[in-house]
Amino acid sequence: MGHIVTRELKNGKVAYYAQYTEHDGRRASKATKAKDGDGAQKWLARAETRVAAGLPGDPKAEARAKGEAERTRKDAEEAASKARLTLRQLCEKFKAEYQADVADLPHYRRQAWSVLKCHVLNPKIADRDVNELRRVDIVNLRDDLKNNDRSAFIISRALRQLGRVFNWAIEKELIRENPAARVKKPKTGGSITFYTSAEVARLLAWTAENDSELHPIIAFAFYTGCRRGEIAAVQWSDIDWAGGRIIIQRSWTRNARKSGKPVMLSLHPHLHSILDAYQKRTKGEGNAIVFPDPATGEMRRKYGLRATSTTDKIGSTWGLFEAIAGANAEKKDGEQAIRKFRFPWHSFRHTHATNLAENGAGLTAIRDALGQSTLHMAANYTHLAAEHTRQHVAKMPSLGPIAPTVASLDEARRKRRSGDENGTAYAVAEPYAKEAT
Repeated sequence: MGHIVTRELKNGKVAYYAQYTEHDGRRASKATKAKDGDGAQKWLARAETRVAAGLPGDPKAEARAKGEAERTRKDAEEAASKARLTLRQLCEKFKAEYQADVADLPHYRRQAWSVLKCHVLNPKIADRDVNELRRVDIVNLRDDLKNNDRSAFIISRALRQLGRVFNWAIEKELIRENPAARVKKPKTGGSITFYTSAEVARLLAWTAENDSELHPIIAFAFYTGCRRGEIAAVQWSDIDWAGGRIIIQRSWTRNARKSGKPVMLSLHPHLHSILDAYQKRTKGEGNAIVFPDPATGEMRRKYGLRATSTTDKIGSTWGLFEAIAGANAEKKDGEQAIRKFRFPWHSFRHTHATNLAENGAGLTAIRDALGQSTLHMAANYTHLAAEHTRQHVAKMPSLGPIAPTVASLDEARRKRRSGDENGTAYAVAEPYAKEAT
């Protein structure tokens, strides 16, 4: 049983304290804040009732304990929340903070975020803690992309970008390991589409008569191998007429090419003549765009209507499909139709490189002509040139018999020593002749 203890304060007033045993066995002495002894006894009775029910005797102590427990719980949750990093948060952090020695870092970040947003951040893993992701989760992501009819190129690109994000996070000590490190990427076809010289000649002939704006663009793409963005951004001041050179240093609205480095290209004599006539017709000069949009006079559009219609004059093909359809409509008997590729302008880049390889250019020369940073891509065109060479070798005439008419080497030696019945000696290769003597 508890009891009440009185204490006289310095101001002369009396304070009533209840002394009792708490529910956990500890002795407690609590100020009742009562004005008299009866009030203190009532406080003690209520406290003992609470203790009997297994609760703290002081209701305020219980409230304080609950508040402390709630604060502790919230602090733990907040700490856990700060420690938890979802895949979406990591990708957003990568987009905002990634640093690299590239020509246009904001452009790279936008491209990386586009790949991650479209192909990686699906509902299954986007809000998962990155430290909880395992290799099987990335394998499932790859398989989901495949089941959604994504191409091998898209899947491989998504996995490479995700792996780059994880490696960056390891450097920043945000995660411990890269779950995408050992995930096998699908093999891409690696096919390279290119036009034949006959197809290019027919396109140039048709556009010379029917589309004077498109004619010099096709010639420029064929003789330089430039990307579509580089063609759109080239200025008259980039052409060195006297030196026979073209400097390519921009792409679309960026003052940098894809590799970040300008490239100096040779100005082919035939392209020189085409551009000279085109400049005199358009009176272009200085920093003016060489191939502006005929409707607006500004730089040609990067994106437009999807390149599916043969009448796509303002879309992403700049009317090239219409030219192909027109040239095919006028093709003569025996001529092959000009093919319509998915990326027709980039196919001119492949065509340029293939022509260089067919005419004996080495890997380094092809790499420099295309402005690439490694020899890896240039090697693709040497394979195409080798196939082209094999086709020409196959056209060589078949001369002589398939198999020798002599039954054996011994018989050839015997005939060499004695001659045939007409007195004619058979010639044998020098090593065989020495061995026979």
